[in-house]
Amino acid sequence: MLGEVSIPERALLDGLVFEGIIRAVLLVENLGAWRDLSPPPGWLLAHVPGWDTATVGHLLDRLPEIPVVHFGDVDPNGVRIMLHLRKRAPNLKWFLPEFWFELADVCGLRATWPQDLNLDFAPAQVREFAARGLWLEQERIVLDPRIPDALEAAVAEDASGEFF
Repeated sequence: MLGEVSIPERALLDGLVFEGIIRAVLLVENLGAWRDLSPPPGWLLAHVPGWDTATVGHLLDRLPEIPVVHFGDVDPNGVRIMLHLRKRAPNLKWFLPEFWFELADVCGLRATWPQDLNLDFAPAQVREFAARGLWLEQERIVLDPRIPDALEAAVAEDASGEFF
């Protein structure tokens, strides 16, 4: 089957088996971005509605050897959700393409980043956003023609052990 399909949690718990080649899984935080994003061939997109991660956890259990990339907003909750998902998938790659950060001065929105949110692990651009009190919506880049190549690069980097 090609195209959009809804998979209920019970199907995953009942032993749903995926057939064919799945090169990577992309977890997408926001519904609008998930609907508009065109993945590279062989990629499976899964909508992760914020903190509602139980079903996605079961999905990842069905695909244990597949690289997993998370694409969420660059904001405090986006960071927390990514860290939460990484507990379930320790090799989770955080999708933060360089060109996204080029939009900071044009598309950056005001946000208060909590002082107790530990960003020591985060790339410099995320720490800079926190210091500047900015955040970025993922919807701003989903139609960018550089996305497929950036996703492919994320998986290639994942093989090297990098997590960002």
